[in-house]
Amino acid sequence: MIAEGIESEDQRDSLLALGCTQGQGFLYARPRPIDQVLAQTLL
Repeated sequence: MIAEGIESEDQRDSLLALGCTQGQGFLYARPRPIDQVLAQTLL
């Protein structure tokens, strides 16, 4: 199971307690323009 839209540590902790260890959301990274993403990944 993969959770989407994790915005707070409380949400993350609840998901971990349910056994969900994969997720994405603003808690981990905000959306960025593609040029910033490419600049970071092409280093």
